[in-house]
Amino acid sequence: MNYKTLIFDCDGVIINSNHIKSQAFYKTVLSYGHEAAIEFKKYHIKNGGVSRFEKFKYFIDQLLKSNIDKPKISHLLKNYSDIIRDDLIKCDTTPELKKIKNVTAQKKWIMISGSKETELKDILEIKKIAHFFESGIFGSPDNKIEIFNREINKNNILFPAIFFGDSKYDYEVAKQFNIDFVFVSDWTEFKNYKKFFSNKDVEIVDSIKKYFKI
Repeated sequence: MNYKTLIFDCDGVIINSNHIKSQAFYKTVLSYGHEAAIEFKKYHIKNGGVSRFEKFKYFIDQLLKSNIDKPKISHLLKNYSDIIRDDLIKCDTTPELKKIKNVTAQKKWIMISGSKETELKDILEIKKIAHFFESGIFGSPDNKIEIFNREINKNNILFPAIFFGDSKYDYEVAKQFNIDFVFVSDWTEFKNYKKFFSNKDVEIVDSIKKYFKI
């Protein structure tokens, strides 16, 4: 591998948490109506990798009826975090992560996620894998485009670089910055990924373990 920087999404790539978060989005807004909650869950799944800040803004602005008292984003964010924390700590981590780190010891490891940054760091510390991402763990409220742009300008992302993601949005971000992309499929909620990537130069693997042949 000639890559200098290995960039990882979190949910669906490093930890098996997509299904947990989808249900948490639904539960967070259920008090505003079952129909709105279902539509919001669908929106979340369709927009995997996008910041929860942007998603809850969409819920308030687009999915709530005008005659409903609209909640503050901060209120929804707190409820969402309270719902998911314990389940995130329990969910599976990608196999053989320590071995992958060992065979790529000369590469920079960075995590760039749509998850809330402070929460993300806390969960990874508890799961004892935060130290693998020595070049930074980054998340919302900044979105991935803002993070990539900032870290490239700071020379924290060195080229050539590769991004491991599990969503259409991850692919679009990588393409925008001319970064190679690998789609990780085992835990994704992007159901039509095979059709979407059929005419694109993207490697698809079950897990990052398979990519590194471990």
